[in-house]
Amino acid sequence: MQFAANACWMVATHLPTFLPTYTNQPFGFVSASEGFIFLSALFTGRIYFRLAERDGYPAMRRKILLRTLRLYAYHALLLAFAFLVAVPIAARGNHPQLHNLLDYYFAVGPKQAIPEAFLLIYRPPLLDILPCTSYSC
Repeated sequence: MQFAANACWMVATHLPTFLPTYTNQPFGFVSASEGFIFLSALFTGRIYFRLAERDGYPAMRRKILLRTLRLYAYHALLLAFAFLVAVPIAARGNHPQLHNLLDYYFAVGPKQAIPEAFLLIYRPPLLDILPCTSYSC
C-alpha cells in the first residue's frame, strides 16, 4: 500500500501538468524529494538490518554492494543513452531544450564530461538524485 502511494505521488510530481505546483511544495520542513530519499533510506535500512540479523553482516554487506553496483549500472546505462543518443540530436541544433540540458558537455567537451559523469562528478540534469544545494555540493 505504501509503495502504491509513493508511486502515485512520484507520478503526480513528474507529470508535465499543474500537479507539480502542489506536489513539489514542502510538507512541513521536508520537500517531496527529500522525503522520498529519507523513506528509501529508512526502508532499505530496515530490510538490510533484518538480513544482517538472519544471515550475518557479511551477507548484508554483499547484498548492499550488489544493490549499489546494480544502481550504478542503471545510471551508467542512462549516461550512455544521454551521450550516444541525446548528444547527437542536441548537436544538430534544432532542439535547444536538449542542448541546454547537456550544456556542460558541450562547454568542456566529451574528454572531460564523460569521465566526470561516470565518476559522479558531473551530474547531468534529470540524472541527479536531488538538486544541488549550497550544503551538498
